[in-house]
Amino acid sequence: MYDSDPCSAALFLVRDADGAGYHPAVGRDGRVLAFAVVGPEAWVRGQEPAPGTVDVGMGVHPAATSRGLGTHLVGQVVDLARDLGATTAVRAAVAVFNERSLALCRSAGFRPVRDFPGPGDRPFRELVLVLDGSRRPATDPVPGGPGEH
Repeated sequence: MYDSDPCSAALFLVRDADGAGYHPAVGRDGRVLAFAVVGPEAWVRGQEPAPGTVDVGMGVHPAATSRGLGTHLVGQVVDLARDLGATTAVRAAVAVFNERSLALCRSAGFRPVRDFPGPGDRPFRELVLVLDGSRRPATDPVPGGPGEH
């Protein structure tokens, strides 16, 4: 994403018929500021499908960070995962070095489950947001709550 043409939202429109795939967040000027990926495209090597779980990922362009965009979008991404069939959990995999993304996930109620070797043998952390059937997470979204590393 970061080396691509920032005006090309078409790069982020690859989706299955059910809506799984990439979803861009485009600014008023038409440039891609962020994207979400939902479904199998969000899997990181080392993850396997889980019943009732939909995988998600997000990226924010470096020039658009520290503006609250990720915080604003994460709830929409969770809602999209629910719409695509997440009944048990929403799952994300984040590179362990990416403290900002890990903090965003924790603040949204995701809890760490395991660390695993991902692409290039870089360590990744799998985080899960357990769902209870309502439109809110089943876990306490307060950072530092139960399950924190």
